[in-house]
Amino acid sequence: MVAHEKLGLLSVLLFTAILGWKLWRREQRGRREEAILRIVSVVGMVGVMWTVVLAQHMVFDHAAGIDSAAIQAELLERRPQPHMR
Repeated sequence: MVAHEKLGLLSVLLFTAILGWKLWRREQRGRREEAILRIVSVVGMVGVMWTVVLAQHMVFDHAAGIDSAAIQAELLERRPQPHMR
């Protein structure tokens, strides 16, 4: 969970820095600078996608964010029935 939180914060900071840089250098950016910003943006998107993967594992593997009553109801519903053996 800590990795998910840190990666999410790093992604937000990265995209905020990119936006700030683009606003500050609005009229003076060259081709090389634009290419570097695009590469950094792609790296940021990979970070966002990895954050989603970590969130998926937290929810599906550890039931993070799901209350106990809902889990118990789901486990009872999925329990093998005598006629299904």
